[in-house]
Parts: sequence; C-alpha cells; structure tokens
Amino acid sequence: MHRVQARAWLAPALAEARAGPAEGGIPVGAALHGAEGTLLGRGRTRRAQDGDPSTRVVLLDDPECAGLMRGFVRDHPDLWNEDIGE
Repeated sequence: MHRVQARAWLAPALAEARAGPAEGGIPVGAALHGAEGTLLGRGRTRRAQDGDPSTRVVLLDDPECAGLMRGFVRDHPDLWNEDIGE
C-alpha cells in the first residue's frame, strides 16, 4: 500500500479520534476499509462517554496518531489514567 493511500484511509479514523475529546472521551478512532478502499465503517472509543469498557479501538502506529495521543495524555492525565489504569 502506498503511503498516500494509507494516509487517506487513516483520515476517517483521525477524524473520529479528534471527536472523542470533544465529547469528554479518549482520542482513539478507527476506520475499516474494503479491499478497493470503500469505507465500510468508522467509530471511536466511547468508554468514557458511555461508561462501557467494551467500546474500545486500537491506536495505529502513526506519527499523527501518536502526537494526538501524547497531547491528550499530557492535557488530560486523569481521564487517561481512569481509562487505562495507572
């Protein structure tokens, strides 16, 4: 997969991740694409918003994602530690 294609496929997940803190949650998003690139689904971790630990997704190893997470942990350590435990 080319980097440009990978970034395009990552964009909906990043948008979901950015929406999480605006709702009082954690900045972790996800997107599922079909083989041809069709967006099949998207979502975000809603553990804090819904009080349900089963509503989680996994963060990809991407510099933009990592930066978003570092900033969130720095700015909201209480919510991060509540979500993952210290």
